[in-house]
Amino acid sequence: MIKTVTLDKTSVKHWSLEEFYGLYRAGFATKQSELIEGEIIEPMPTFSFHAYLVRFLGSWLRALFGELYVSEEKPLRIEEVNGRESEPLPDLAVHVVPYTALKFRHLLPEETRLIVEISYSTRTYDLERKAPLYARAGIGEYWVVDVQGRQVVVHRDPQDGNYSSVTSYTETGEVSTFLHPEARLSVSELLPPIGMIIE
Repeated sequence: MIKTVTLDKTSVKHWSLEEFYGLYRAGFATKQSELIEGEIIEPMPTFSFHAYLVRFLGSWLRALFGELYVSEEKPLRIEEVNGRESEPLPDLAVHVVPYTALKFRHLLPEETRLIVEISYSTRTYDLERKAPLYARAGIGEYWVVDVQGRQVVVHRDPQDGNYSSVTSYTETGEVSTFLHPEARLSVSELLPPIGMIIE
């Protein structure tokens, strides 16, 4: 697993986007690797229910926003104020430009309306590491489908590097996007049966 590289007891190597892509070309990073504040994060193993949720939620979002305005695992280019670059790979993103406009480039934060992460073994990472990153980038709405916690955590209204509104919806509740509050989705549709082993 590639993470930050310790140079000595007081300094840590933070990778630039150029270095990140150099590592990828050299075979030391994969297409699913993410660069988060200069740290290279290797992908966790995926499970079949994760793939199902990406397709299911993707279909639901496309019905709301249009076929060309929802992407799956499209790199999001973020330049941090502190100079540490990031390129997360969100499970789903809703954007204001059509997917055809992103043929030769990455998605930018100012073009992004909503990000969804499907979380099973990455709950802490998605809630504590990615949420502030997306808030600082100005992403207006961020969902974490917390499969193990059996909830959907909805982040809205980014202010001063954090989301001022964070609401958890349990399996008895419904969620909707800020831009389409009339379209509601039961949280229970996003969760496996209780006690089911996810593979």
